[in-house]
Amino acid sequence: MLSAGSDAIGGFELAGAYKSLAKLGLKHGVKRSASEVLELAQKFLRKGYKESVPGSGRFVSADGLMVFRMGPEDIAPFNGKPAHVNFERLIPNSLKPGKNKIIENIHVYLQ
Repeated sequence: MLSAGSDAIGGFELAGAYKSLAKLGLKHGVKRSASEVLELAQKFLRKGYKESVPGSGRFVSADGLMVFRMGPEDIAPFNGKPAHVNFERLIPNSLKPGKNKIIENIHVYLQ
């Protein structure tokens, strides 16, 4: 069970991913410029990240546990929704071996 101050979920160590969101000043609903968002994404994903499918706007960290999304439907205002990007943290999904599940999804709105 996750307790206050713990960096483990179900025995899985988050190894710095948990603390990196706060360190980068990322919290749900903040506003940042496009250039700030791209810089934060590179720091969040760290070295070795890649775009999962070319042109998708979904970038995944080398360990597969952090995702930055800026798909066309996110960055262009759509149906009254403001332009935003997503920073996501994932952990292994015990119900689906070999798959990860999202444990946090932060929307950062573009200024």
